Amino acid sequence: MKGADELEVIRSWRALFLNDDGSLRDNAGAVLRDLEAICQAMRTDLPVDDQSRVDPSRVVEIHAKRAVFITAKKRLFGPIGHLTERK
Repeated sequence: MKGADELEVIRSWRALFLNDDGSLRDNAGAVLRDLEAICQAMRTDLPVDDQSRVDPSRVVEIHAKRAVFITAKKRLFGPIGHLTERK
């Protein structure tokens, strides 16, 4: 996603979660904490099988879920100046 479409999506995320001053809306914090838990964004251990071997498919799954949460936080709190500059 690039340019105007990305800017529209970012503005939509921010309209749903943030007040005009950039603070979180009343229930937005609870939703973000729940998303963080669902995505296991703070998980630091490696998934292992019953023989204590790292399970590569589960590692990929965890990283993919974490990427969802990181993308959400970037859309909410990251800079957007590069999307509004004229080329």
